[in-house]
Amino acid sequence: MEEALDWAHGQFWGAHLPDLRLRRRLVEVAACLREHPCGTLPRALGNEAATKAAYRLFSHDSVTHEEVLRAHVERTRGVCRNAGEFLLIEDTTALSFSQRDSIAGMGPMSNKGSQGLLVHTCLAAKVAQWSATYEPEVTLEGLFSQECWAREAPDGTRKDRKKAKRKSVKRSVPRESDRWGRALRGTDGPPGSSRWALVADRECDIFEVMADCGERNIDWVLRAAQRRKTLPLEQDIFEAIAQAPVLGVYGLDLRARPSVTARRAQVEVRSLNAAIRPKREFQSRYAPLQTGLVEVREVDPPNEQDAVHWVLLSSWPCDTFAHARRVIGAYACRWLIEEYHKALKTGTNIEDSQLSTADRIKPLLAIHAVIAVELLQLKLIANTHPDDPISEESIPAESLKVLGIKYGRPINGWTNRTLMNTIARIGGYLNRKNDGPPGWLSIWRGWKRLSDMTQGYILATQLNTYV
Repeated sequence: MEEALDWAHGQFWGAHLPDLRLRRRLVEVAACLREHPCGTLPRALGNEAATKAAYRLFSHDSVTHEEVLRAHVERTRGVCRNAGEFLLIEDTTALSFSQRDSIAGMGPMSNKGSQGLLVHTCLAAKVAQWSATYEPEVTLEGLFSQECWAREAPDGTRKDRKKAKRKSVKRSVPRESDRWGRALRGTDGPPGSSRWALVADRECDIFEVMADCGERNIDWVLRAAQRRKTLPLEQDIFEAIAQAPVLGVYGLDLRARPSVTARRAQVEVRSLNAAIRPKREFQSRYAPLQTGLVEVREVDPPNEQDAVHWVLLSSWPCDTFAHARRVIGAYACRWLIEEYHKALKTGTNIEDSQLSTADRIKPLLAIHAVIAVELLQLKLIANTHPDDPISEESIPAESLKVLGIKYGRPINGWTNRTLMNTIARIGGYLNRKNDGPPGWLSIWRGWKRLSDMTQGYILATQLNTYV
């Protein structure tokens, strides 16, 4: 528990709360949640007094999602101001609480009668080096930003809502899509020795985001969605890039997705540099933007539905095959944000929370958000540095003793891979020769069971019933 308290102090003590007792309680609750990463507070905290104290903490008006995350975000942004290259990866996920009765402050989800919250996350990953095949080797630094909100119930017909949306654009009324790039617009951009690049999927294909990034010396690698026009020929970007010559062909490894197995696809790569113009309503505010276009198109796919076809927008140079491969490698790192959201939902089970209002769930989410970063860091380092010895901070010494008793200590000592695989084995992972890396469900089950086993070992040792 002492190690968990040290971790929680470093992550949350900097919260701007009006009472020192609130900060102490925040650190204590966060330490317990790290030790027992489960969605419900009674299971994580273990006794009634601690649970009631946590309820009072999350019901306090000053304990908000933003304040709980403040120290962690400031630390991450400080790291990103150091020399080096950083990928800032953004995406949005939905947290569903539809299994419960109506919760005050929740918003509607896509399914009728459902309720939940939307969470928009910007992850910061540092590029340690680029491989010979132009793939970045990254380390996860933490959360550059995170927002959480409930969507309002829609009014009127779909036609009425589209009309209201067009009016909001003209009048500069805040829109939900403004979340893209908001964290970057709130900064001065990277200092001279640091380089930042925004990486996001098609929903972030927003002209204002790219223009604002350019003003702050921030690069971007985004998947195109809008049929923008290139200048001076007024040609659709998808048509223009399809007519560019093929720079090269290579094998692109595709990760497994629900109902889709992992495979290696042969893809053609095209690129060109072009100027794109903003929509008519923004032409008075923004000048045409110079950007690179990279197309990734699969050759002879297994079937038409599985074909890979990406068109990427990037401020990076796109003149050569090597340049284009570098853009593709950065975009492929977008899977990190998907893994992070899996860690947040499946790894920490935030959707199991039984708190009574959205305002109380949001600060609890902030603690879970930082724990999910650590879970993903452990999984990532097990893949990128599998044979390195584990760090002393990664797991309590008592937990290592429990693992050694149950599974035996590895001949060459504990490494990142053997630790992660062994924890996952407790959760049901078979660890066979041809098995892929463990998934979040087995990792979470393993962490939970290992935590219970460790507590039992410590109690038995203190009572001298086990040595």
